[in-house]
Amino acid sequence: MATSASTHVFLGGLLTRRFCFAGDRILGMRTPYRGKEDVFTEDKLIATEPITQFDHWFQLASSTAGIIEPNAMCLATASKEGRPSARMVLLKGYGADGFKFFTNYDSRKGKEIAENPFGAINFFWEPLKRCVRIEGVIEKLEEQEAQEYFNSRPVSSRIGAALSLQSQPIPSREYLDQKEKELQELADAGIPIEKPKYW
Repeated sequence: MATSASTHVFLGGLLTRRFCFAGDRILGMRTPYRGKEDVFTEDKLIATEPITQFDHWFQLASSTAGIIEPNAMCLATASKEGRPSARMVLLKGYGADGFKFFTNYDSRKGKEIAENPFGAINFFWEPLKRCVRIEGVIEKLEEQEAQEYFNSRPVSSRIGAALSLQSQPIPSREYLDQKEKELQELADAGIPIEKPKYW
């Protein structure tokens, strides 16, 4: 979320005028929503238990044309001072024990979760005109589960996780390319790509 104050801090002069012009166009952007006959009411729920209801909607989203990644969700976290941040991640499991995702512990979200475990996730399935919001406490999964998931990933994804120092500056793009080449050579030689301790 951006406040008008922060907008004025980052935008000024000609850039501000361009921003306002874009804002005028945005004001007119609107897509017609469903009519009154399509209003979703509580009697259309298949369950009052939230996980069962979510599962029904998730299966529907998974089989709906136009929804490429039904498990894509916006994860919102905040620092201990309450400064929020949000990013897209992928849901990797759900059930009575909660909603699961995997990440780099040294990333901004990882550090924020460590100091402030409260978070929220949001699914938006546009073709269904449906949104699901979930709030709660974020906890680390067991190391064994993280290891098993890491091992199940494609080699390219394991390499990406191993060389990606999220939220950290890097010397150059060439540095990443060289590291990727080195890890790929190890994988081609049959040497396993180990799960980083920070993942």
